[in-house]
Amino acid sequence: VASPERVRVLELSGNLLTSRHVCRLMRMAARCRSLTELNLSRNALGEAGGLWVAYALEMHPSLRSLDVSHNRLTSFSACEIAHALRFNITLTRLNMSYNLLVRDEGVRAIAAAIS
Repeated sequence: VASPERVRVLELSGNLLTSRHVCRLMRMAARCRSLTELNLSRNALGEAGGLWVAYALEMHPSLRSLDVSHNRLTSFSACEIAHALRFNITLTRLNMSYNLLVRDEGVRAIAAAIS
């Protein structure tokens, strides 16, 4: 395995990860300064995990692709991720499909952040 500084892609889809796991992973990933792709799809991150996703966006200004689909993210998570997008100007792909973004505020926040 490459040293954390050289990791560019972190593929963790379908591993039943929860917010507890993502908390630990994002702390470790903070050392991966060249991270450009992060796939956390098909896990069980929930609202708290969404906060750690926002943290990852802030810590990785080089991140270009983020997939957090199928994770039970809420409108609150979406708002936090939208806020974190202010710190990341290189993101070109964001997949948040199949989450619980049931309130308009989460969708509006993401839309405003990417426009």
